Amino acid sequence: MKLIEKNYKITNPKIVGSTKIISITDIHSNYYLINIVKELININPSLIIISGDTIDSIDNSNNNLIFDALKYLSNSIPTFISYGNHDTVKFIEKKEVDTHNEEFFNKLKTQTNCIIINNDCEQFKNLIIRSFNLPTDSWYQIGEPKDMFIEKFNNNYHPDNSKYTILSSHSPNGYINNQGKINEKLHDLLLDTLILSGHNHGGLVPIQIQNLLKNTPLNGIGLAGPYFKIFFKNAYGYFNDESTNLIISSGVTKWSDCNGALGKLVNKVLPPEIEIIDLENGKNEIDYNGYKTKKLTK
Repeated sequence: MKLIEKNYKITNPKIVGSTKIISITDIHSNYYLINIVKELININPSLIIISGDTIDSIDNSNNNLIFDALKYLSNSIPTFISYGNHDTVKFIEKKEVDTHNEEFFNKLKTQTNCIIINNDCEQFKNLIIRSFNLPTDSWYQIGEPKDMFIEKFNNNYHPDNSKYTILSSHSPNGYINNQGKINEKLHDLLLDTLILSGHNHGGLVPIQIQNLLKNTPLNGIGLAGPYFKIFFKNAYGYFNDESTNLIISSGVTKWSDCNGALGKLVNKVLPPEIEIIDLENGKNEIDYNGYKTKKLTK
């Protein structure tokens, strides 16, 4: 199998020394995680952040394998995990689903070195690691209205401005306005912050096409995404405003295998993706250094 590695460098005056982060999203209980664990360890990051949808809300047949992979990974590298909509969903089309999500994450908390962050924060060396997510049924399932997100964020997010912050937040859709800019109504709360998100599965756009469209008006436009979105903005890529940066990963899984043969075909055509982010002290800048495609043994 292949693995896409996108590379970024971010500098900020509040960053002390240098830190290498691997950002992962949208595993969806897919066995691909098992195949990339050795590569993640070989990269030798300072920490790993998984920004939601670690498990799937329908097909959890691989959860024991995912648990073992995360246990192995967190024994070697500090691993922080925040929730996504599939990790917390209780209803699909008004029918209750049994995802065993609470059982899965309780096991991670008690039997591994994974650190679960749920709308709270942890300190890692000279960084603040935070998460922010709205409940599944009150935001994701009703179309992710930005006004609701902005109101809830302003009322409930209380930053520590003394240190540089990594904010793990599964959906990016509340942070960006329709012009592809960080929402000005969140400006003061997001100073000196890197937001790591996923959720949109790269809009099912192949990495080669993403690269070709990078400097065109079509940059970031997705073909299709969660909740039946088509031709939507801000499906992938990075965004910045002064000292605020947002990176949207295309994710490990592009289409859950529970969708049958079509889902499996999409995941073969669109390989798993991770982001490798180097943080260093300096003036406010973000540089995208392109991507590498690695062939991995199964």
